[in-house]
Amino acid sequence: MRILALSDIAWGRRENGLSSHQLIDNTYLRSMIDGISPDVVVFAGDNIYDSGSTGNVDDIKEFITVLSYLESKERYAIIIEGNHDNTYDNYYKILKKIQNSQYIFELSLKQKVIQGVHFWGVPYGAERQEAELTKQNIDIVIAHPEYSNRTWLLDINTQFVVCGHFDNCLTDIQGQALVSLNCSPFSYAVIDWQNGYQKITYCYRRMGKSCNIQLLRKEGHFCQIVYDNSKVARQLLEGAEDLPYSRMIEELRKAKKEIKTLDQTGQIELLNHLIKLGIPKTHIERYIGKKRLLYRYKQ
Repeated sequence: MRILALSDIAWGRRENGLSSHQLIDNTYLRSMIDGISPDVVVFAGDNIYDSGSTGNVDDIKEFITVLSYLESKERYAIIIEGNHDNTYDNYYKILKKIQNSQYIFELSLKQKVIQGVHFWGVPYGAERQEAELTKQNIDIVIAHPEYSNRTWLLDINTQFVVCGHFDNCLTDIQGQALVSLNCSPFSYAVIDWQNGYQKITYCYRRMGKSCNIQLLRKEGHFCQIVYDNSKVARQLLEGAEDLPYSRMIEELRKAKKEIKTLDQTGQIELLNHLIKLGIPKTHIERYIGKKRLLYRYKQ
């Protein structure tokens, strides 16, 4: 199976890095889909924006046209709700369009098995709830989290997390793949899946910077990384902070378990350790809690 992952569609925009600064509309997206030839297209939230227009095109009309095109080609699509999709109650127009479709599925707080691959949708704001309630094995989680809530998604028993909303990131965290996208198609990922993910191709084109990264998997972990721009690739693979993103997640997960065994003095020392590593307080508070103790610490 080949999966194309998109999020926060940049309808009506033009951007450096795309040939001839094309307008992002349904024609552009349909051509892109045809070139990649995916079996499933994942839209990880903010597929339309608030009042239905962000620029020179009607977001709702453009998105419905793309969904109709996918259905006509018998390609599957999965959508979830982001924080901008339904501010003005326009999301119902999408739901109405796809309600009887055999190929297009809205999976906010739902699951679907497509060609043997188990997908689970986590809409904006439901990360902790789903992590605490979901006990089954999930192949691919699709979500639209705030940056500080993203750690919860990796508590789900899953091989792969696709995120929208914020940040561009591609990393492996103890055998779990995390792909984060923003402003597609200026960033997108192609996932080749056969009994798990075998290859991830991540493409980034924005603000005059470009990078293609290809990750190959063997025995549950990335075994080969190929990229064409080392500086941008490092930011995508490790994050923009001094502490690599994968290590930040590992430290948070370890601390969450450890803090339950400590007295108050030990808890304060552990929280201070996380802060000194450079982990934002918001991440610590959202995942571990201990707000009262956390904000005693003065940097």
